[in-house]
Amino acid sequence: MIVHLARYTLKYSMFSEFMCCGKKKEKMVLYLVLKDILKIIQEDRMEEIANLIDIETGAIIVDNEEEIVRLDNKANQIRNEFAKLSKHKLLGQSMQELLQVELYILDDTEEPKYKLYVYGKARDAVEKICTRTIDAFINEKHYTFHNDHNQLEREFSHVIGKGLNESIDECEFWCSKADRSISLYGLRTYLFYIIKFDKNRLNSDINFNGKRHPFLDDLRIQWEIEFGKFFNMHKKINYNELFRRASAQEHFLYYFQDDLNALSAIKYENEINRGSIIALEMKREDCFEEIVNNYNISLMLSSSIKITPENYKKIRKLLEIAHDELSLLMNEQGEVFAIGKIGEHPNRDYYKISFKNFLEWKFYKNGEEYLHFSNMLPLFPEMKLGIQQKDINKLVKTFGDSHLFELKEIIYGAINQSHGTMVVFSENAEEEADRLAISGIRIHPTIMNKELVEALTSIDGALICDEKGRCYAIGIILDGEASDIGEPSRGARFNSALRYRNQQKNNEKKTFIVVVSEDKYIDCISTEVD
Repeated sequence: MIVHLARYTLKYSMFSEFMCCGKKKEKMVLYLVLKDILKIIQEDRMEEIANLIDIETGAIIVDNEEEIVRLDNKANQIRNEFAKLSKHKLLGQSMQELLQVELYILDDTEEPKYKLYVYGKARDAVEKICTRTIDAFINEKHYTFHNDHNQLEREFSHVIGKGLNESIDECEFWCSKADRSISLYGLRTYLFYIIKFDKNRLNSDINFNGKRHPFLDDLRIQWEIEFGKFFNMHKKINYNELFRRASAQEHFLYYFQDDLNALSAIKYENEINRGSIIALEMKREDCFEEIVNNYNISLMLSSSIKITPENYKKIRKLLEIAHDELSLLMNEQGEVFAIGKIGEHPNRDYYKISFKNFLEWKFYKNGEEYLHFSNMLPLFPEMKLGIQQKDINKLVKTFGDSHLFELKEIIYGAINQSHGTMVVFSENAEEEADRLAISGIRIHPTIMNKELVEALTSIDGALICDEKGRCYAIGIILDGEASDIGEPSRGARFNSALRYRNQQKNNEKKTFIVVVSEDKYIDCISTEVD
């Protein structure tokens, strides 16, 4: 009893200190907890303390289900911010959940004991991996070194993120920089927030030059730093600024992004800027002649014009000439020296800026769109319509390739539909068309082509086709086994397809479903590939 009371006396003094400087909302929460604790102590009901506070660490005990609700609300706020980055909300839709990790150092020795609290849907798996990772970090003597150099906030975040990403192949984790504080018992604590993404979707949907988009990693680094500053979650992060800082990790944009935004906003004789600028990546040892050989120059300026605020109007005037195939040619010092176009076989990387509208421009690297800027915010390039090679491989694995051409024709017809739709290919299509006919329209088996599919998918519901491309029903509403499998953020059409796929898989009937959302996002789901 005396030991416990001594601890709570210490806690009371720390509560008092916090009450003087904490935020209003936290003050109220802590005040209520403290009030309950003091009442329990006064009434000699110490066994009930364990329901409120972990005696070992002084951490307030929180129900995981309640925390999941809180974390889900915060995750939705983050999704809404990420939605700004693309028309199709690709990054937000790849995000699965937000988790919280609290690490308490129980004794500050070379091999400290610690206690870990993890909150979120994936709590068990994440807690197991975090424990294994932290144990290895301590056993390999990294803790002592980084503790001596005041680097634990960064290193804990790094090793936990690395451990999670190496342990769960299908997911990607972004781990915020740790926030260090002192617990109610005076223990050193570290708080992290972790975003869990669908890794396959993240890497396949957000591409540049056929590979994962580099902007994703720039964005991850900035988020991890910024979110670590605002661990409280009541404080507001300026995501627009975070996105701009991430885009500035591309060195050309670091130097010229502000200038390009300014030029995109300047009109010439009341006309919006629709010109373009090209610049080659230069090396220190390059001479001017080597650079010029990569261009087809139409007109050379007698003296270069540097892109600076005092020269904006002059540059904007020149941009009125740089339409169609002509562009202003600029060196990496930001000096416009000629008008022309890139040569057929440039021997180095090059950049192109194409102005589209007021405060809107596109940034290309080697001819491929890298980022699209609108109202000074970077956006991922618009997703190209069509299914990707991984989806074709999934289709072949489901039915083979003997009728691949016919099936692809149907898929491309569905993709061209102006609103969302769905196509189901199954080996028991005729049987399913009969079973589901009451919810749609049964037709005679018909070989489909792209034009016919475009017409038939203009009505609600799915097409039911067999593995050879013959259609048996249109406008069908799918059923399926109710289950916990699904993604609430993806909408009714996608989750309906997921339930139907599970039902067909349980019935051992090969099925491939193409889901086209209203914003042209395409999902391909197979019974043969998870």
